[in-house]
Amino acid sequence: MIGYKLLRDDLSSLNDEYGRVTYGPDWQEVQGNGAYLGLTIPGLLLGGYGPVLAEVEGEEPTGAVEDGQVVTVRRVRVLLTARTIVYGIMLLTDSAHRAAWREIRNDR
Repeated sequence: MIGYKLLRDDLSSLNDEYGRVTYGPDWQEVQGNGAYLGLTIPGLLLGGYGPVLAEVEGEEPTGAVEDGQVVTVRRVRVLLTARTIVYGIMLLTDSAHRAAWREIRNDR
C-alpha cells in the first residue's frame, strides 16, 4: 500500500516518543505500532508538520490504526520525497483541522 509521511530534513520521523526512525529507499521494519502512513490529507497532517513529504510503500499492517485516514504498517520504504512549502502546508493544515473537527462534531 502507498501512504504519505511528513519528515524532518534528514528523513527521520517528526516524533521520537517511541524512538526516532530514519526512513530511506530500502525496506525496513518499524517497531512498536509500526510506521504511521497518512492516506488522506487530514491523516497526513495528524502527525505534525515537517519540511519533507515522503511517498512511502508499506507492508504488513499492524492494525494499531486503520481508520481510513491513517494506517500503521510494520515494513516501509520511501519511494519519493519532495520539499514542502511551509506557508502552503500551514494554510492546508488550518483547513484540514477545521474539516476534521466538523466531521467529529457532525455539524458540516
